[in-house]
Amino acid sequence: MDARKLKLGWRWLTVLVLLGPASSAALEPPDLSKLSLEQAEQEGLNNSPEIQASRSEVRQSGWNKLGAFSEFLPKLELFAGHTLSYKFEAEDVSEDLSAGKALLRFNLTEAGLRVKVPLFDGFRDLHHYRAELHLHEKAALSESWESFKLTQEIRDRFSQALADQLLEAVAEQDVKTLEDHQRQVRNLIQGGAATQFDILRIDAQLEDARSNLMQSQDNVRLSRQRLAQALGYNDDRRPLDGALPVPAKSVLVGLPENPEAGDGRADIEALRESVDAQDELRSATLSEWLPSISLIGEAAEYNNTSTSLSAPGEFNQSYQTAFLLTWNLFDGMKSVANRGSSEEQTLQSEKKLDRALLTKNYDLNQWKRRYRYNADFFQARIVNLKRAEENLRIATTGLENGTQTSTDVLDAEQDLFRSRAGVIAAQLSAEQALIRLELALGKRIR
Repeated sequence: MDARKLKLGWRWLTVLVLLGPASSAALEPPDLSKLSLEQAEQEGLNNSPEIQASRSEVRQSGWNKLGAFSEFLPKLELFAGHTLSYKFEAEDVSEDLSAGKALLRFNLTEAGLRVKVPLFDGFRDLHHYRAELHLHEKAALSESWESFKLTQEIRDRFSQALADQLLEAVAEQDVKTLEDHQRQVRNLIQGGAATQFDILRIDAQLEDARSNLMQSQDNVRLSRQRLAQALGYNDDRRPLDGALPVPAKSVLVGLPENPEAGDGRADIEALRESVDAQDELRSATLSEWLPSISLIGEAAEYNNTSTSLSAPGEFNQSYQTAFLLTWNLFDGMKSVANRGSSEEQTLQSEKKLDRALLTKNYDLNQWKRRYRYNADFFQARIVNLKRAEENLRIATTGLENGTQTSTDVLDAEQDLFRSRAGVIAAQLSAEQALIRLELALGKRIR
């Protein structure tokens, strides 16, 4: 008993050591209830690091916008200084050196307020602020597009997992049916109603069916892991609640044949905002060649006779107001470099937009045709399934009447299983085509 307890304790310790560090960082599914598509999409949005990063970028762009707007506001600052040691400079008070020299006194202690009001900067701050507005809108559109892409990815993986489970059920039924036929044929061999060829034929089919079952089981595990990864989990064993949608070409009704380039695509609109932002930044570089004008006001108290902080009568007051004009005449070609760099960035943004528009139009036509084909192919698979069911009914009736053999029934059953798998595959292909069509459109149509 002690050895058994020790062994059990060692197993628990191993599990805690192996899973403890990872479980603290990884999320776990909330419970073992059924997982619907809507719940999966919501959990994915809540757990996705990419979505959280996109939302952070939106908040960051909001702060950047506030920072750009602050350049229009007055700047108020408090200044103070105190000299610890000094030696005043002396300057001749006349051309005659014998006339003596005067001390040039500087403020030894001073404190005051200074305000600077920007009046004109060549519209540089205006262009920067408008660029931040475009960048903020770009971040919001990018976050919306990332959320849409993630929900479509979850929908794709959810459909794949459902299809794999259905195919696994078909493979299990196929194996079970072949095993039943194998037992029947062996009994018939003993009675002389079947030959060794019949059992060899069934054995070969059974081996293939078991291999297909193993592959189907692996596909189920892999598709569930991929779905769990999209949801932000290491593993998720909740049963799936849902069914594969039935494809219908009616969902394509109302879709324009030649839609305007980029309509409804948040990512393309984000690229347009990026182009506009770069254009504003390029315009801001021209402001470096224009003068800047500011209004400055300053009020202070100072002491230029001693370093005392409390000597009565030694502190005086001063104030000044002035216009300050600065004009960049030569900065070592820095402004020229900034202008050239900004023009290249604008060109890069425009080309990214052009590429996205070309890809969008191609994807739209491709997946629209692919969905229409898979919808027709699904209907053909349904017809084939009904034919296989009827063939099995005829073969079963013929076996009962003695006009057909168990081999005929087996062939009809195998045809039926293949037809069921074909229907599932066609249904999944249509759903995946519809998902990619909606990605090309930038919106859901079902």
